[in-house]
Amino acid sequence: MIKRLLCLIILLCISTTAFASDISDPRIERAYDRFITKVDAQLTDTKKLILLEKLGNKIDIFFDTKKLSDTNKTILYDLNKLNNEELASIYLEKERAEVQSELFKFSSTSLFSRISVNKENIFLENGVWYFYDYKTTRFFETDNVDKWTLSYNNINPEVHLTVLRENWKPWFVTDFQRVKLISDDIIFGIPDKYEFLKELKNDQRHIRTNNTDEVFRDMKNIAMSLDSSWKKSEKIASVYAWMLDNLVYTENIDLEDRRIFSWSETYRNRDWVCEWYTKVMMYMLNFLWVRDSVVVRWDVIDAVDFPLIWHAWVRVWQDFYDPTFDDPIGARATKTSDEYKYFKLPKDLMYTNRFDLGKTPKALESTSLEFREDLVGTKLFALSDKYNAQDYPLLLPSEFRKSIGLDFDDEISFDDLKKKAVYLEVGSDFSTILDGRKRFLQWFQYFAMPKDGSNVGSLLNQLDYDLTGYYFMKFYRQWNSWEFDYRLAYNVDFR
Repeated sequence: MIKRLLCLIILLCISTTAFASDISDPRIERAYDRFITKVDAQLTDTKKLILLEKLGNKIDIFFDTKKLSDTNKTILYDLNKLNNEELASIYLEKERAEVQSELFKFSSTSLFSRISVNKENIFLENGVWYFYDYKTTRFFETDNVDKWTLSYNNINPEVHLTVLRENWKPWFVTDFQRVKLISDDIIFGIPDKYEFLKELKNDQRHIRTNNTDEVFRDMKNIAMSLDSSWKKSEKIASVYAWMLDNLVYTENIDLEDRRIFSWSETYRNRDWVCEWYTKVMMYMLNFLWVRDSVVVRWDVIDAVDFPLIWHAWVRVWQDFYDPTFDDPIGARATKTSDEYKYFKLPKDLMYTNRFDLGKTPKALESTSLEFREDLVGTKLFALSDKYNAQDYPLLLPSEFRKSIGLDFDDEISFDDLKKKAVYLEVGSDFSTILDGRKRFLQWFQYFAMPKDGSNVGSLLNQLDYDLTGYYFMKFYRQWNSWEFDYRLAYNVDFR
């Protein structure tokens, strides 16, 4: 059935002339509507949902693997939007039916004009998404409440709201606000639309802002301008690179200042904490039609502030990303993709130092930072046998240590450096012996190294543990003297 639909639409060879609607050609919409009509007639709701999810995945595969003409790309792009809208509608309707089925078990529900349509109290009205926000609620011990009891308790069914509690019983809300989320035209056809709206609702509950449309139109325009590729992997890479090049982690975090939780404030100032790095990544990927991008939250156990402050990262399908950790305070202004340490990691590698909400062993909270760092180091060391450090730079320290016979927590000494870099002893006249010949240093740059080797680890980390082209030099101030210093030299010219 999916193949039939794709072939039917692509074979139309439809012109990409723009129409007034958000779909390039209404014939695509008509073809999709006929497809949905047949699906509704033949399949249950559950099977329909499975079929449409397969269709979305099939479209992704087309973009990733097929060489398509611009016309067919536009057709599939429009089909993707229509399918995503249908999926969002199904999810919302499924939850609405579930919630209202429970609410209407209580006779009081039928008295109310405003009834919760889903667990998040999110609804669409005149092309704009809103949610009901409230802080206080009323409930009664009895399951069924009559009109007289409601009136006696100053609850007016024509004005007030009834919602579903966590225990599947009704709450009555007398003090609530209708809060705008976003205009539907901005997010028409994006994947995982309901998840997008839920995240945006959580944002709006921290600090209310009235310029969501303005901010998200700008964010969408930036996302759409980043890369002309239709491949998912290249879209993710483009968003990640843009974030690391354009965002700055907040150096002085004041947890009492609620503005750090305001997505509009941080987006305007480009001044961020982990929550907003990950949120913007998720939002931008949604605008680029990358499905199943999710913000994941909770503990990073080798952080100094564990367990007081939680962290956030991103999952896209089965891969994990942490743009905050790839853009720490003091990092270089720009990075190349081969320098990313937390980009597209498998779960076991990403979770060497973190746990999802509710999964952190309680005993870890009372341990020392040194103990937790050793725990993480042990996991990374073990995984360096499973994965190639050239693919996952996070494993470079472990691979380096193994290559010179060290354990994960052994200090790297000068003798160890001699195993990986060319070792030279250099006199005060800049002479040395290289490959059995006497040579003179003509030009070089270097890193100074204290005699106690205290900066070896940090220096190797800076160099990504790659000593190709480096010379480890012992510089004598005078020959036959005990006065010397160590230098790690590069860009060396000999004569």
